[in-house]
This record gives sequence, C-alpha cells and structure tokens, in this order.
Amino acid sequence: MNLNKAKNMPGTAFWRLFNYGAIGTLNYVLFEKAFKRKKPDFRSIETSSVAVTKFLNLDQKEFDFISRFVDEYLADCETILISNGIEIKFGTVGKHSPKNRLYAIGLAVIAFKPNTYIETGTQHGVSAGFVEKLSETLEMKIKVFSFDVYEQLKIIPGFSFERILLKKPVRKNLVKSLYHLKLENDKIIFFHDSDHSFENMYSEFKIAQKILDPVAIISDDISLNKSFLKFCKREKFKYKQFRISSGNAAGIAFKNTCDPDGT
Repeated sequence: MNLNKAKNMPGTAFWRLFNYGAIGTLNYVLFEKAFKRKKPDFRSIETSSVAVTKFLNLDQKEFDFISRFVDEYLADCETILISNGIEIKFGTVGKHSPKNRLYAIGLAVIAFKPNTYIETGTQHGVSAGFVEKLSETLEMKIKVFSFDVYEQLKIIPGFSFERILLKKPVRKNLVKSLYHLKLENDKIIFFHDSDHSFENMYSEFKIAQKILDPVAIISDDISLNKSFLKFCKREKFKYKQFRISSGNAAGIAFKNTCDPDGT
C-alpha cells in the first residue's frame, strides 16, 4: 500500500481532517486519544427482552416474532453468501452472529410504523436488507436508504434498497443528502452503524435529529462509548440501551413528547 493510499483510508487522521473537518478531527484527537472517554456503565444496559418490549409498548409475542425473523433472516443471508462464494467479515451473519441491532430495528419498525428507514454504514447490507425483508413480510411500504464510504465492499445479492456512496468530504455530503431525503419523506427511522468513534456517533445523532426529526434514532455499538447516552440526556429523549444477545449493546431513542407510534 502506498503512502497516499494509506493517508486516505477511512478512519485515519488525514481522512478525518478532510471528511469531518478541523473541529471534528480535533474533538476526535482530544476525546479518543488524549483524554479517552470511559465506556458506559454496563449496569445501565438492559438484558431483558421484556423491558425492551414494554419500553416500546409492545408485548412478548411481538418480540418472539422478531427474534424468529432475525434468526431466519441471518441464516438465509449466510446461505446466499456461501452459494455466491462471497467472503465477508466473520460473525456478520449466521445464527450465532450479534443480533441486538436487528432486534432494535425490527421492534422499532413494528412500534413506529415508519415509511422511511435511513442508515449510515452499509457494510454488506445486512441491516438495510433486514428492513426490506421485514417490511415485505409485514406488508408495509418502507423506503430504505443506506449511506456508506466503502466502494469495494460486496453487498449481499437480492436486495433492492438504495445504497448511496458518499463523496468527499463525507460529512458535508451526508448533511446535503439528508436534507434532500427529508424533503421527500416524513416518518423516518434513523440508524447509525458507521464510524463508532465518540465524535462521529455524537455528530451523526445531532445531524439526524436536526435535519430528519426522526420518529426514532437507533444505534449499534452504544456500549463502546457514552455518545448515545449523552445525546439522549441532552435532548431529553426516552431511551433504552440493551444487550439481549452476544456482541455490543444497541440503543433506541425517541422524543419524550412522542409515543412509539410517532404521535
């Protein structure tokens, strides 16, 4: 790998400076490197499916449905990948892979009944494809948009969601794209699953709330730092952090003035 290519790899300091700006890069250096933030207190992370479903005014039958759907979906994805000879990151799919983010997304779709789902961090399309397949099963019309910066990653075949590759500088173009999507869509769920630094997670939550005014904000890997917790407390959102399966915890948040049906 040559020096110029290495500098432009997502996540490097040079890449952050160009794509997140000077302030974003400075915050990253200060909070991730110089004064590393503590991880959330794991005692605040729920491990009961009952508590999560009650938080969204759902019941155990709805959680059981989502749980079965997640298992079947991940198994199907694994079969498709194997049959197409596509190699992806170990543990991304299959019945033993982390499921918390899919539980969060699935339960939120049932609770909030959105007409639009927007995510950052496509990777192989597991989450976006999940919403697409779930909406078909529930006979809901949900438009699915997924933002990413990696051009070379292979997407699981068979999905039709819109994958949007962000041009540089990515944060500026993400903002521009979200404004455009907001003009055409209203009842939106926003899901963060891109760069999991405190700086980027907190920035994306603020950007999504300001531009999209979503009925719910969901995030994967909230147990890596306190960005989700800080954002929810600052905005006075109702929120639930949970880890029901293996892997990092996920989080769901919505306005204190709203019920899970978005009213």
